[in-house]
Parts: sequence; structure tokens; C-alpha cells
Amino acid sequence: MIWIPAQMSDIMEMVQLSQRCYQAEVDDLLTPDPARLTARLAHAVIDRNYNPGTEIIQISRNSEGQLIAWSWMGRGVGVDYATEECAEAHVIHIDLTLSPRTRIKLINSLLDQWIAWCEILAIPILVSTTIRRDWQAFMRLHERRGFDVRGSHAFKRIERKSNASN
Repeated sequence: MIWIPAQMSDIMEMVQLSQRCYQAEVDDLLTPDPARLTARLAHAVIDRNYNPGTEIIQISRNSEGQLIAWSWMGRGVGVDYATEECAEAHVIHIDLTLSPRTRIKLINSLLDQWIAWCEILAIPILVSTTIRRDWQAFMRLHERRGFDVRGSHAFKRIERKSNASN
């Protein structure tokens, strides 16, 4: 699966995918605001372009060029009771009409990229969460990748890669 950096021209499709596949997950709890999501994504893409290492916003398209998934993770968050910086996944939305096998491949390739991003930037903790009602399979994928899963939250301590010449 190929993930590429999201561009401003991708944002409307990203929002539409979210509305089509995930809005029902939050309709009875939160009030989705597509204009707010559009604006937040635009700001994040600009931040990523002008301040690399602050955000990772990626998309994946099928062979016909249709958007099939997108993700967004930021850094600089943490918890009030510890000093480690965390990278936290904001969103991973995958077209739910894709086969389970394809969705699993997309998630696994994305987790690889998130882990590598944290290693490169020396971010010690990677956090992934979900608001979905059916979250168990998603979290099992994290467990298999070495995350410590606690309910609908997954945490991974990122070991800094040592330089072979040291």
C-alpha cells in the first residue's frame, strides 16, 4: 500500500470520505462540522509544509486514482503527569467498502510509517485511539505491532534507532 503526503487539493475528498464512512459513528454523540474539519486539515497541511516534523498527513489512492484512505498524526502532545512527548493519531479513515484484507494492509502499512516517523524524529511515545464502537479488531492490529492496548487506546514506546557507525 502506498501512502503519499496529502495536499490542499485532496482535502475535500478526505472530508467526503470521512462523512461517507465514519459520520454515523459519532452522529448520536458529537455534531460533525465538515467546514471545521476542512479548515483544520488545511492548517495542518500548511504547518506540515512549512514546519516539517509537526504533522504527518497522508492519503492512499487505488489504481483508478480514487481516495481510499487518509490519516493524520501530530506531535507535541503529552500527559500532565509525565514528561515524555507523544505523537498522537488524530484520524485514520479507510473506505469501509474495501475488503477487510485491504483495510488490514492499509492499517499495517500506516502503522509502519507512524513508527518510522516517530523513530526519525525521536518521539518516545506513539498513541493511537479510536472512537468507533467496533474497535477491537483495530486494536488487535496494534497489539500485534507491539503496542500496549488499554481499551480503545494503544501506546507504543518508540526505541530510538542507534546509528550503526556509533
